[in-house]
Amino acid sequence: MSLEKLINIPKELNSNPNLSVYNLVKEYYFDAFSELLVYDYLIKNHSIHNNWLLFCEDKRVDEGWTIEKNFFFYNVYYLNNRNNKLYFKRFTNKDKAFSYYIYNEIVSVYENK
Repeated sequence: MSLEKLINIPKELNSNPNLSVYNLVKEYYFDAFSELLVYDYLIKNHSIHNNWLLFCEDKRVDEGWTIEKNFFFYNVYYLNNRNNKLYFKRFTNKDKAFSYYIYNEIVSVYENK
């Protein structure tokens, strides 16, 4: 039940590829988890962003949350299996973009039972 453990899942997966995102999220998730908690953590720990960007690029799934950098903007959305971009948001603030992405990615995995 640690925010730090949840947010560092991509780093943990890099060091041990036999682990599953689903199992780690289920193990570390806690009820008070929120987008604001993620944002507060990110503004103090800037090294996390790149881990999540690489995690997003390396995912091998038909649908899910995506973050992409497009010049000065960050686009975050849910890509469904029909290639439709749902819940699309564009950010200029990197920390806000990543907190929105990380929060939704983790909740999506947690709720996928």
